[in-house]
Amino acid sequence: MTISIIIPIFNEEGSIRLLYDKLKSAFSPYDGQYEFIFIDDGSVDNSLNALKEIALKDVSVKIASFDKNYGQAAAFDAGVKNSRGDLILTIDGDLQYDPADLVKITEELRDEDVDMVLGKRINRTSGTLKKISSAIAVFFRNKVLKEGYQDCSLAGYKKKCFDNFKLYEGLQVFIPALLAMEGHRYKEIAVNEFPRKYGQSKYNLRNRIFKALWALCVANWMKRNKLNYKIIETVNGI
Repeated sequence: MTISIIIPIFNEEGSIRLLYDKLKSAFSPYDGQYEFIFIDDGSVDNSLNALKEIALKDVSVKIASFDKNYGQAAAFDAGVKNSRGDLILTIDGDLQYDPADLVKITEELRDEDVDMVLGKRINRTSGTLKKISSAIAVFFRNKVLKEGYQDCSLAGYKKKCFDNFKLYEGLQVFIPALLAMEGHRYKEIAVNEFPRKYGQSKYNLRNRIFKALWALCVANWMKRNKLNYKIIETVNGI
């Protein structure tokens, strides 16, 4: 089993070194079996240089740097397409999640009946506005798509989930739903959330609710119109 940990980075220079140290410590039992894939999403601070300093001393650290900011969907897609692991893990670069919880997700993915393991935050530390907007978005998503999971970027997937997967801008929060449409099975496990120490949140009311509702309409259309037929007989080997 090999592991690829994808970490999107956008102006997170204050947290990069500490995040790397925590990841390195958490995955020490898997030495030689993992790679850290940092996707620099067009940072305008010193994030890229901080990553390069780490990569010079650690060959398990891979970096892909965008020419400008494209967003989480593009960062996730680039990470998956440049990964070599059997398992794909994701974590944000802002230190609001504990890398040790990724190890728990890794262990849960050993279950042959599970294709993806999603984090479920048990102690939300976000501001009031962010909590409310997130709760509204999750409520509508689960109501429309008839799903029941929380929105959390700390997650793990078996690489096979993405063999024929196509991601579009704004649909990154619906990755579990899109994969479930293809028959992949998921489970949730409790994970911790911590207050942001460095930098600023990249989300606001506009991109958390309005853009999410637009993307929900797209995901719902895809689910309702997915081809679902069964051949009952063939002739001459068709």
